[in-house]
Amino acid sequence: MALYYQVTLTGGGFQDSFGRPLSLGYLEWKLSHDSNICLLGSSSGSQILAGIPIKIYLDQNGNALPGQQLWPNDQLTPAGSYYSVKAFNATGLEVWAVPQIFTLAGYPYGQAVNLGTLQPVEP
Repeated sequence: MALYYQVTLTGGGFQDSFGRPLSLGYLEWKLSHDSNICLLGSSSGSQILAGIPIKIYLDQNGNALPGQQLWPNDQLTPAGSYYSVKAFNATGLEVWAVPQIFTLAGYPYGQAVNLGTLQPVEP
């Protein structure tokens, strides 16, 4: 088992504000604050920078394309990080009036995250 890992993203079924599938659009995920991933027993690790958008591309049905990954928040230090997520259509137009806030936590190594099951949280 890996000491730290990214989770693979699946599903979603994302829609625009009119309830249409967000066909070939993307989600832009931004981490709330700079974080660190450390190997067990190490005093240093890899820095994960906040504010840099991570694009998660969607298929024609608004589901995450295969092979895309994110860092789970429960593996990042300091604790308390979250992702602010905006949605864009295929032409790059933002389609959600307000960004959604999500955390990825509690996913064991090798388990994929179905984005359609995530619930927005308050930071």
